[in-house]
Amino acid sequence: MRILKVRVQNINSLKGNWSINFEDPAYAAGGLFAICGPTGAGKSSLLDAICIALYGSTPRLGYLTGSTNEAMTRGTGIMESEVTFLAKGVRYRALYSQRRARNQADGRLQSANIELSRWNDEINNWEILEGKYKQRFSERIEEITGLTFSQFTRSALLAQGNFSVFLKAKEDERSNALEAITGTEIYSQISQAVYERYRTESTALADLQSEARGVGVMADEERQQTLSELTSVKTRIEEVEQSLKTKEGMRDLVRERDTTAETLAAAQKELVSVKETINALQDERRATEVARRALKIKPSYATLQNAQARVQSGRQQRETLSNSLVTVDKNATEAQRLLQEAQAAAEQLNKDYEALLPVTQVIRTIDATLSELAKRINEKTDERTREATRLDKSRAATQAALSEIQKLAEEAAKLEAETAPDSRPARLFAKQAEISMALAQFADADANREKREQALQKANFDLVAATQVTDTALQALAPTQAHIQSLQEKLSSVEAARNESAAGRTLQEWTQLKAQVDALRSASEKILQHLAAKEEKSRQIDAKKKHLLELEAGLAAHSQRYETQLKLTESLTVALEAMEQASAMRSLVERLSDERAKLVDGSPCPLCGAVHHPYAETQPAILSDDSHKLERTRKDLKAAQTTVASLAREVAKLDGTIKAERGTLNELQTLFLLETQTIRELTTEWSIEEGPVSDIRATQLEALEKAATLTDRIKQIVTLDDERNKLLKALEGAKAQLEAQSQTAKTCEAKRTQAQAALLSAETESRDAAQRLTSAQTQLTAVCTGLLKIPTTAVQAKTWTMRLQSEVETYQAKRTRLSAIEQQTAVLKTTEKEQRLQQEAFEVKCEELAKSIAALQEERSHKHAERVRLFGNKSPEAEEAVLKKRRDTALALAENRTAEALRLKELVNVTKGQLEAADKQIAIDANALLAAQSAWAQECGAAGFADDTLWLAALLTDEEINSRHQKYARLDARAEELTKSAALAQEKIALLTAKIDPALELTALLGEIAALRETMNNLSASKGRLQGLIETDDAQKKRLADKLEAIRSQEKKLGVWTQLNALIGSADGKHYRTFVQSMTFETLLHHANRALAKISQRYILKKDATEPLKLNVIDTFQGGVERSADNLSGGESFLVSLSLALGLSEMASRNVRVESLFLDEGFGSLDPDTLEDAMNALAALQSEGKMIGIISHVGEVRERIATLIDVTPVSGGRSELSGPGVERLEEKKK
Repeated sequence: MRILKVRVQNINSLKGNWSINFEDPAYAAGGLFAICGPTGAGKSSLLDAICIALYGSTPRLGYLTGSTNEAMTRGTGIMESEVTFLAKGVRYRALYSQRRARNQADGRLQSANIELSRWNDEINNWEILEGKYKQRFSERIEEITGLTFSQFTRSALLAQGNFSVFLKAKEDERSNALEAITGTEIYSQISQAVYERYRTESTALADLQSEARGVGVMADEERQQTLSELTSVKTRIEEVEQSLKTKEGMRDLVRERDTTAETLAAAQKELVSVKETINALQDERRATEVARRALKIKPSYATLQNAQARVQSGRQQRETLSNSLVTVDKNATEAQRLLQEAQAAAEQLNKDYEALLPVTQVIRTIDATLSELAKRINEKTDERTREATRLDKSRAATQAALSEIQKLAEEAAKLEAETAPDSRPARLFAKQAEISMALAQFADADANREKREQALQKANFDLVAATQVTDTALQALAPTQAHIQSLQEKLSSVEAARNESAAGRTLQEWTQLKAQVDALRSASEKILQHLAAKEEKSRQIDAKKKHLLELEAGLAAHSQRYETQLKLTESLTVALEAMEQASAMRSLVERLSDERAKLVDGSPCPLCGAVHHPYAETQPAILSDDSHKLERTRKDLKAAQTTVASLAREVAKLDGTIKAERGTLNELQTLFLLETQTIRELTTEWSIEEGPVSDIRATQLEALEKAATLTDRIKQIVTLDDERNKLLKALEGAKAQLEAQSQTAKTCEAKRTQAQAALLSAETESRDAAQRLTSAQTQLTAVCTGLLKIPTTAVQAKTWTMRLQSEVETYQAKRTRLSAIEQQTAVLKTTEKEQRLQQEAFEVKCEELAKSIAALQEERSHKHAERVRLFGNKSPEAEEAVLKKRRDTALALAENRTAEALRLKELVNVTKGQLEAADKQIAIDANALLAAQSAWAQECGAAGFADDTLWLAALLTDEEINSRHQKYARLDARAEELTKSAALAQEKIALLTAKIDPALELTALLGEIAALRETMNNLSASKGRLQGLIETDDAQKKRLADKLEAIRSQEKKLGVWTQLNALIGSADGKHYRTFVQSMTFETLLHHANRALAKISQRYILKKDATEPLKLNVIDTFQGGVERSADNLSGGESFLVSLSLALGLSEMASRNVRVESLFLDEGFGSLDPDTLEDAMNALAALQSEGKMIGIISHVGEVRERIATLIDVTPVSGGRSELSGPGVERLEEKKK
């Protein structure tokens, strides 16, 4: 990962929008740059900006949130940080932006906006990868860079205070720091995970063993007995089912016969009612026939009404047309006047428009000329501006060339002095090959020595570890053996207690004895229940009998009243019929009274043809008025019929209630007999004497006491069995554990023997390597005297080899640079001369363009004055459009009014024609009305109706007539249907009576069926219980087999984890963590010594021999004395801290290549020589592809580093940036 560009706006003291381009050649050439400025100026804010853009957090302030942002510059409303970086050859850009409401400094802080983009070469632009969810943004950053925030701040950015935190930490704190920085916390987790897994597997095995002990199964004899009982019960069920089917069939025949008899009685009763209704509807049938004749002539009456309506409608229509003709004629005269006015206005506007066109044509020509002049003036002005710009650039280029020539001269003088033949770089260049060979031989010898020492340390560590593991394994044997002895003693005690509780019987025998006692108790409870039910049935039977007597007395009284009322109804019906016939005769005589008055003796009667008319003047004697008596008789008959119907319903209701009560009484008597029989069977089956309830309750209590005692004994035996099984399983597990521990101890002992042999071999190889190193060091001293410090380690030798190569390359580069400066100076002088000639040409061209622009402007002024004189500032197009629109509107109005006048004239003619047609239609409708009146009078008389009033009184609708006919048909059909149904019911009753045994009693049959059902229920319950026992036993056997198989599998798994836990497992994770962290600490010291060797040849870091995480320092300038790192001076502490920080950086980045490193720490505690070594060491990292940035306020750092970014304080606590690649941009507002 390499940082390419940083943009920061309003972060801490860096107010404004700043950009730093690290792709500037200055950074690529030097490799090492510094960010300088006084304390508090805002140097560290640049590192904050990088962290904010990538991770939304800083080492100093922590994570930024939607409610807290301490990084935003005070008094501003927006903060942005943007970083462009290279990862795995691809460019990415990360942006973090946060603003306040309305972008005001006092506005409410808003949620942050984040965006991650990738450069796409195909579209030549950025494409957004993430821009909404912060969680996914962070995950993509970690995925692309390979670094978390913690790793980034330890491998690419080392903030203030992070240098010495590891050096000054205590041993426990250093252990935690190693875990946090290098990720070695996984080994603590592994150790804890192994321990927890061992505990989990042990618990799982114990749980499985406990579950297996809790699975109970039947003995073989018990299972066989249960299967035999089940077969017997199934056979008995089949027999009872067959008997029950036969008896229920006979019961159904009896019930069907009784139901059919009830149906027959109901049909006969309904038939009588239907016939009475048919007789009562005779008068209505006659009236319906008269209505049918009236309905036939209804079309003629409708024709008459239609003719009358047409005549009335024609007269109304003619009046409307006459009024409309007057209105239309008036509107036509007004339309002609408006037409003449519109034609005159349109003609005048057309003349005005034709006069305007020549004037606007002249104005358009002048406007075109003005436009062309303005265009030429703009072109000339733009050209003059471009020439002036080129002139300014040429002058600036000339000045830049002169300045560059001066700088190159100064640089050349400096390079001549640094590469003189007697200088140290020139002498190093001459002896480069000889020195490089001696350094390489020494480095190889020292590396071999270090490798052998590491092998010796590892062998020592392996021996110590093997010894610890072996001792631990041997110590673990004693507790296991003691545990086995304790389990055996507990098992003996439990078996003795179990034998005492069993008293010579098996658990199955005790269980069967309890089942017998439970059955006796259950039987006693059932007998008591049936006795209570028998008493309740006896009480109910007595109550039913009493109720039946009351109901039968009430039925007899209601039947007698019904017969009396029925006779009264029949006599009233006969009297009413006679009175209605007399009333009909009287009505007929009254209707013909007018006709009788017209009769003349000697003239024939038009009805009967008689010539003698005795009642022409006087009423017959039969016509006396009895209407009040007739109405009273009708009311009396209706009241009598209502009373008969009510009494009939009461009689039927009482009869039904009596039958239902008798059925209930029979059922209660049957149930009473069944309860008695059930009690007798239960007492016989369980040998209980039939006696008072108190004796049976005593038997029940005795059974309850025995059952409780047996339950306690069985529970005690089961509990002891469970405890014995648990102890047996625990004993088996303890023995298996002892065997595994013994095997582990043997294995560990063998590994310890191997480690002792490896240690002896490593000591011999280490001594040989030390001798070879001494020889190489002697040869190196002879070659390097006077030119280089003599290295003492392979790391130092490699460092000096790199430094030698670097100095030689620097010498060669400086000589090459001298030649390039000479060539570049000659080119710059030629360029400066050419620029002066160009300036003279540009000045002449600018003067000529200015004169041309003035002439064009004068011509444009004359033309504009002429246009104003002719037409003012008006637009010719607008004036033409306005006048043309007015003319077109007037023409359109004239056309519309012409059409309207023609339309009204035509409408007058049409209305006159409609009026004439209406007069003709009125005459036709009047003739039709006369014909319809004549036809209706003839048809009404032929149908027997004297006038419209009599016809309307007799008229019914077609639906009413059809409804009455349908009612008559339904009554006739129902009477016939009931007659047939009664005959069929009688036949069915005869057939069913033949099939039923005459001696059969329904009550006895119901009792037998109830007894069989009770027996069937008991047998079904027994069958279900026995099948449940068998199914439960099958399931328990399968479950037990599964548990045993699971136990065997779990024991194998536990053996593996037991051995692994003995080697590396522990509850706090220290067992494995301490071992791994010791090796990790050695790796860190290796990386730190490499970095320290590049800074100083004096110190070597080493792990303490007794405390695995304690740090010591070897001072090679003091005879190789070893001392604690706690005794280092300030300058020494900084050097060691820096080397440790660089080592941690390399470890934290793991497999990620980090090509940018920022160090935020002062170098003020170093002396000039050490500071020079530190700068050279950091610069050497450029050969590894790193760009190193140092943040410091120390003046010596500024003098030793060529590439600088200055952070300069200005007023108001604000700072500004300057340096290579630094640019101030326009501030963003949104």
